Amino acid sequence: VASEINDFFSDKIGYVEAFSILEDVRDFNWPDIAPAMNRLAKRNGTFEAFILARTDGLYTRSDSAGNRAQGGLITENNANPSAKPLSIESRPYFKRLVTDNTANEKLLVVSDPNISKSTGEKQIVIATNVIDNRTDKTIGLLAVTVTGSTLEKFLEKTTDDILASFGTDAWITIVSDTDAVISVKKYDAATKAYAEQALSQAKEFGFEALPPDLVEAIKKDRENPGKIQSFHDSKDRGET
Repeated sequence: VASEINDFFSDKIGYVEAFSILEDVRDFNWPDIAPAMNRLAKRNGTFEAFILARTDGLYTRSDSAGNRAQGGLITENNANPSAKPLSIESRPYFKRLVTDNTANEKLLVVSDPNISKSTGEKQIVIATNVIDNRTDKTIGLLAVTVTGSTLEKFLEKTTDDILASFGTDAWITIVSDTDAVISVKKYDAATKAYAEQALSQAKEFGFEALPPDLVEAIKKDRENPGKIQSFHDSKDRGET
C-alpha cells in the first residue's frame, strides 16, 4: 500500500519539477502553455489542475480562463472585470516556497489538506518554486492540485483488502511531515467496511484526530525509519 501511495504522488512531483524550469513558465506565458497543461491533467485523471502563482500570491489555473480583463488571474468573480483577485499568499506552502525562502533554494512541498479558494473543495497541493535562471531568484510557484475526493477514490482501490488482511482493528493513516492528517481510514460498523474519516470532511485534521498511542508510533517511526512500529489503543479493551 505504501508503495502505491508513493507512486501516486511521484508522477505529480515529476510534473511540477520538470515544468517549473520551462521558459514559458518562467516567463509566465500562461496563455501559451495552459491549454496543454489542462489536457495533461485531464488525460492523467488523478489531479485537477496546474496552478502558476506570482510572488504576490495572485495566480492562474490551467482549468479556468480566469478573469480575462485581468490577464487570466483567478478573481472573486471572473465575469467582473474589476473583481478582486484571489491570493494564496497566506498558504503555508506558499510561504515556505516563496515568502520565507530568502535563500532562493529549489524546494518541493506537498501541502497540508486545505480548502481551495477557487473551487471550495478540499485539496492537497504539490508545488515547487519557479526560479529565474537569469537572476537565480524565486519568481513564483508552479503546482498541481489533487482533490480530496480523487485521493479518497484512489485510496479505496489500494486499501480494499484491509478487512481481509487485518480484520476490523486497523487504522490506515497518511500524515504529512508537518503533522497534518491527510487521510484516516477505520472500520465503520454501520457499513461493515473501512471508511474515510478525514478527506470526506471540509475541515483540517491534526494529530488530535488519532489515538495517542498511534501518534507515538508515528513519531517513533520518524526517529527510526524503516522499522515496523506497533501501537496499543487503550480504547480497544486491550486489543492491539
